[in-house]
Amino acid sequence: MGRSHIVEAMIPVGASADGSVPDEFCLLKAGINSYADGDKILFDDSAAAETMRRYTARGIDLMADYEHMSLARPPVPAPASAKKWTPEVRNGDLMATNIAWTDKAKSMLSAGEYRYFSIACRVETKSGRCIELINFALTNLPAGNGLQALVAASRNYTDEENEMSKTLIVALGMNADADESAAVAKASRLADLERDVLALTKAKTLTEAVGVLAAHAQAHEQVLALTGEVAGLKQAQRSIEFDALVKKGQDDCQITPAMASSEWLKSLRGRDDGCVQLKSFLSAAPKVTAKKDEIVESEKPTAEVEITAIDKQIAKRLVGEDPAALKKHLDELKANRLALKETN
Repeated sequence: MGRSHIVEAMIPVGASADGSVPDEFCLLKAGINSYADGDKILFDDSAAAETMRRYTARGIDLMADYEHMSLARPPVPAPASAKKWTPEVRNGDLMATNIAWTDKAKSMLSAGEYRYFSIACRVETKSGRCIELINFALTNLPAGNGLQALVAASRNYTDEENEMSKTLIVALGMNADADESAAVAKASRLADLERDVLALTKAKTLTEAVGVLAAHAQAHEQVLALTGEVAGLKQAQRSIEFDALVKKGQDDCQITPAMASSEWLKSLRGRDDGCVQLKSFLSAAPKVTAKKDEIVESEKPTAEVEITAIDKQIAKRLVGEDPAALKKHLDELKANRLALKETN
């Protein structure tokens, strides 16, 4: 979490003996920079890298003014003292270079009307390390020499900005002491998300987008409910059709009572393709018993009930290779044929 602070340099930047004004000077020297009011600012390699990174990322020229009027709260007219200038790290120092003074500032510097500068920068609260350069201002009263109005303005600016930063960071759902760069990254992701949501929903505002998303969610739930109902209806229809096929097979003497209660037939009933397999079976299976009205004199069974090889093959197809299951099935087949014989 950073805080903004204004410090005043004790080094004069007025005109030289020949009346010329400087086009560069040192803003922060490498190491600890101490000031009359007790403030200390660290400018090391880490500070240099972060300060220049932020300057490059912003992509705009830094400004210079008088007495930090541009930082006053509430705002006041703040004319520039330099048209443009460039920060540069040189031998570990932070320099203001390529300064293009305004004609007014150049005149006042040449006349000795302004002699010192004041730097405004953002520093880390715990380490005191400079992490961002805001601007510099021309002044005649460095810190600790009675410039009460400037000191008050700088401190109010710091407090207001810090409170605003904390409020925004908490509003982003982060801890108040979260790193500022992390908060900026999250805010950027939220902005991207807002843009994507508006584009996908074709809404003009987030409120409208929420309504569109709610409608989509409700429609999805309705589709799921209807899908479940349709699946249930299809299952019921398959069950009715399967039961009808079983009855037809029993009426046509292709399905015996033992077969009707077999695990094979039960497993077919629960399958989506059960009706298809049962139809295929009925189209190829022989009659294992005969209807009473289909029996002619020459076909009436003798006293012996014969189990043929075909009977055994069909039994294996129905109940598998298990000897006990085969015997049970063939015994039931014999009983059915014997009962048919006795009836006739």
